[in-house]
Amino acid sequence: MDRTTAELMPEIRKNPALRDFNAEFRTFFEDCDLAKFAKYVPSAEDIAHDLAHGRKVVDATATTRPVVSGQLSVVSHGKKEIG
Repeated sequence: MDRTTAELMPEIRKNPALRDFNAEFRTFFEDCDLAKFAKYVPSAEDIAHDLAHGRKVVDATATTRPVVSGQLSVVSHGKKEIG
């Protein structure tokens, strides 16, 4: 993806499910901009922080499918369960 924060944020604002996370997206995307366009190398602490924020947003916005007996269903955190 070669888009900047300024290009991505209008799309985030359009999605009602993501509006509550505008600040988190902006911060994350701005950090990505530094790494992609300014060749900034983040510290291990910065990477861990961004990963934690990313997981928070995914967990908060993910929908899970109910496990139906006998079917394989993907649930949050990428885990698979068999009902």
